[in-house]
Amino acid sequence: MQDTISDAIIRIKNATMMKRKSVTLRNSNMVKNILKIMRDEGYIDGYSENGLSVDVKLIYGKNGRPTFRIFKRISKSSLRIYKSFDEIILPYNGLGVEIISTSKGLMTTEKARRERIGGELICQIF
Repeated sequence: MQDTISDAIIRIKNATMMKRKSVTLRNSNMVKNILKIMRDEGYIDGYSENGLSVDVKLIYGKNGRPTFRIFKRISKSSLRIYKSFDEIILPYNGLGVEIISTSKGLMTTEKARRERIGGELICQIF
């Protein structure tokens, strides 16, 4: 497995379709940083490291639906997508979150706009 980010996104999406309470992902720094942003934004309940894996606790709304509808990878190994700070727009009129990899680490595009830095778009959550 080369792309741990795509693998993590697909595992999370499959687990939410099956209404699972948790999912196990492969451990990497990039995945942990994405999970930290998802936890801070309220899309997951939390995560814990277990050596080579990460256990993610998923949350659902009152109607049983997951906290996100769309969770997709933007920049792939075959096609990298970069944005400067003035090209960044908020996804879904500010209702969603895009995660961007900058020189200061992973952050949301909203924070990147405030700090006036650009980078590679990693994924989009809505």
